[in-house]
Amino acid sequence: MSQPFIRFHQVHFSYPTAAGPLLADVSLHFGAGWSGIVGANGTGKTTLMRLATGQLVPDAGTVDAPPLAVYCPQRTDDPPEDFSAFLADPGRSAARLRERLQIADDWDGRWESLSHGERKRAQIAVALWTDPDVLAVDEPTNHLDADARALLAAALGGFRKVGILVSHDHALLDELCTQCVFLEPPGAVARPGGFSAGAQAAAMERQTVNDQVGQDRRQLKKTRREASRREALAASADRRRSKRGIDPHDHDAKDRINRARVTGKDGVGGKLQAQLDARIERMQERIAGADVRKEYELGIEFTGEVSRRDRLVQLPAGVLPLGPEAVLSFPELTLRPVDRLALTGRNGSGKSTLLRHLTAHLDLPAERVIFMPQEIEAAARDLKGLDWIEVNPFLKRVVFAFRPGSHTKEELAEVVRALEEL
Repeated sequence: MSQPFIRFHQVHFSYPTAAGPLLADVSLHFGAGWSGIVGANGTGKTTLMRLATGQLVPDAGTVDAPPLAVYCPQRTDDPPEDFSAFLADPGRSAARLRERLQIADDWDGRWESLSHGERKRAQIAVALWTDPDVLAVDEPTNHLDADARALLAAALGGFRKVGILVSHDHALLDELCTQCVFLEPPGAVARPGGFSAGAQAAAMERQTVNDQVGQDRRQLKKTRREASRREALAASADRRRSKRGIDPHDHDAKDRINRARVTGKDGVGGKLQAQLDARIERMQERIAGADVRKEYELGIEFTGEVSRRDRLVQLPAGVLPLGPEAVLSFPELTLRPVDRLALTGRNGSGKSTLLRHLTAHLDLPAERVIFMPQEIEAAARDLKGLDWIEVNPFLKRVVFAFRPGSHTKEELAEVVRALEEL
């Protein structure tokens, strides 16, 4: 039986609300093994995966892929399909996956109490259990601790069919992938190797382009100077060869000018000038068509001031429930204005539970506290045209920003009414 593969042939795709195409004339090949998808947020990584797994249809071009494909999204709001069947399967494959990814038999009944990292392991385990021809995984390590990440990497490394991986975890891409597709809308370039090899190749390509553009600009400046010099010489020669102002009876002067014209100097000068003009035009076109991209540093900056209070929180020792049986015991905690507190531990050990308990007891006005959860609520995330969201449970406030043109006024009014009902 032949190995499965995916082929993109001159694929075009755009969203109705977008200003331009997200993908244009993209041709790619995904063979057996893992291929990484790399690009900034919003460049179409998830879209490319959904096209590969048949969840989206291209506007133009074709995507040839096997029918048995599984897509694992970033989010883990709900248990994966067939999770109960997977947990109950006595077969060797299911048992090995449960052991390898450390999945407990009771996880199906307490999904809401599982950490995001535990949910992700369950999601990947069920996907591998189905043994698809194509497995597409979107950001699998976002919520995993180091131990869980190692378990997941080993499990994914055993998949031998077509794997497509979107991840900001460069080490994971280097560990698993035999090629990486770099997205720079509306194009895509596949480069061999993991992220590091592909990024190095991309950097060399950019440097080569930048060097060539710099050389062309210097040569263009030099050629323009030469063209200006020749224009000045030609104008001077025209004045010397003009019969205007010569005495009509000065036959010797007229004869000298006639002989100069017969030698063809005017024609040679004009031909050289035309060549220079053509060379300048070619260099201008080459510079304009060069793919020179500026790189910008992105980040998140918080502004504020140090609290004048001696303590932000004085939390007595206590116990918090973790699921139906487990509990988290914590010592007395004191948080001062300039303290930086890190909560570390395995997935499911209660870090998020303790953080919520801690922030609820901060001795600060609600408007002075920002809480950023791991995941935005599913109801909010699914809003069409959503660009960003600010969630502040202490103020009971949610702020949304929508892309311009994504909604009519009537649609936005309907969105507001729907949010008020949540």
